[in-house]
Amino acid sequence: MNVLFLILIVLNAFALFGQFNAPYTKLDTARYQITYSLKYQEDSLNPSYIRQEDMVLFVGKRQSMFQSLSLYLGDSIARRIPTPEMFAAYFNNNVRAPRPVLLFQIFKNYPAGKNTVTEHLIGSPFLYEEVRPVCQWQLTGETKEMYGRKAQKAVCRYGGREWVAWFTPEIPINDGPYKFDGLPGLIMLLHDSKKHYSFEFISIKELKHLVVIDLKQYDYIKGSRLDYIRARDKNQAEVQRRLKDVGADETTLIEVYHKLARKNNPIELK
Repeated sequence: MNVLFLILIVLNAFALFGQFNAPYTKLDTARYQITYSLKYQEDSLNPSYIRQEDMVLFVGKRQSMFQSLSLYLGDSIARRIPTPEMFAAYFNNNVRAPRPVLLFQIFKNYPAGKNTVTEHLIGSPFLYEEVRPVCQWQLTGETKEMYGRKAQKAVCRYGGREWVAWFTPEIPINDGPYKFDGLPGLIMLLHDSKKHYSFEFISIKELKHLVVIDLKQYDYIKGSRLDYIRARDKNQAEVQRRLKDVGADETTLIEVYHKLARKNNPIELK
């Protein structure tokens, strides 16, 4: 069962067969790579089950891109493999192949004044734009030492959650994890008030080699952010339907149903 379900996720994460070789549009060239550790509570009813995934922020002169580090590494591999069948074979035969769980990409300030967000629902790459900044920060005046630097606290509300950010003006990059930016310094720590989602700074490096910030031109379903949330909430039924189409038995369907039912605590509640 796990292999069957994993294959469906992988094929959607890396473009499905018909769009595997879709072209890319170059947006910018990254100057900095900033890595965060994301810890999140996937099931709102189970606080003991915490997932972890490393995330990466590439910062260019005009745009930045935020996504899972595993997704970035998987995409880098996929670009060197000519067919989706060969990529699926590589993935299935290599236990060290990157296995992303979070499949979204966020392109900040693209187009100018907006963010572009992409996500892979089952069978339907989705794209929406959102005006930035996504929230209005309030500085609290609180400060503390963090990672050897002086950090300041700011708060805002977005996506049905109250967010707390600690940023440092000592790194003059007004960016941060997920969709959050616009503070006078790099966000080092970001979490919601319940700490269901927490992004913690790991490292920053100035890039000496070429890293292009680019957007793959899938045949996206396009809509608003609310359109995406509605599609996301219907995704469970679509997973079940596709598993039936590939011959999954009743035991598999029940197991997948319960697995997806535990994914009830998205980062954006509304």
